[in-house]
Amino acid sequence: MPNWYTAPSLVDLRNETNAKWPNRDKASDGSVGDVSHAARVSDHNPDWKSGGVVRAIDVDKDGINVDTFLNAVIYDPRVSYVIWNRRIWGGTRWRPYEGANAHTKHIHVSIKHTDAAERGGSWGLGKVAPSGKPSDAKVKPVKDQSPSNTPNGSTVFPTDYVDLKINGNFKAWEQGAIQILMHQLGYRENKQWDGKIGRLGYTDLMNWLQDVGYYKQTPKGLKLYVDGKPGYWFWYEFQRYLKDRKHYKGILDGKPDVMTYEAIQRWLNANNGQ
Repeated sequence: MPNWYTAPSLVDLRNETNAKWPNRDKASDGSVGDVSHAARVSDHNPDWKSGGVVRAIDVDKDGINVDTFLNAVIYDPRVSYVIWNRRIWGGTRWRPYEGANAHTKHIHVSIKHTDAAERGGSWGLGKVAPSGKPSDAKVKPVKDQSPSNTPNGSTVFPTDYVDLKINGNFKAWEQGAIQILMHQLGYRENKQWDGKIGRLGYTDLMNWLQDVGYYKQTPKGLKLYVDGKPGYWFWYEFQRYLKDRKHYKGILDGKPDVMTYEAIQRWLNANNGQ
């Protein structure tokens, strides 16, 4: 097996960061993932199918100007997503991030899974983005889910969706919004934006639920597995997640119904930055 290596573009990012802030703290820096990363989907894990490339780095917050650093990365076309201080930037704006690691000590930068994103080159550190401080950046979502632009099977996922009506539907627009959100959060088993979640889309949802502390075991301690098959316990845990965040007011019965779907619509709208 070949050795892993950090994508050249991220090596350049780290080198630019070190040159701009030579006395910065590096205690929370990182590249290749540890055992816990290997057990889940993560750009910190080497992509052996592509020669062992690692497409993510962590940069310690201490000793740098965080806003300057964020402005350099979130607007760069090579970047897939950035996680910082309980929020994730994916495409055009910040969304809430609920992973186990709140990322308050370091900034996580993931690049896209393309040759162009991996190539070296300047990150322009020090350039101020037109939006001002990225901590305040918020862009009005484009109408990616409209009658003229519904999920169409594209492998290029939109970055946003218009807010969904709270009507208890769980159709193409709702499922397409879930696909967009999971893709922006870094869960990429599903390869098409087609508004049909299917096994791979449910696999993404199950992995995400586990990463935010749900769908791990039943109340009696029976372990739950990621299999892409949405049965009773998947819906029970999804309802529990939604209820803990006050989107769902029904009973935990593991049976998706109109009330459950309304809660999913509220959850999707809340994570759409509105």
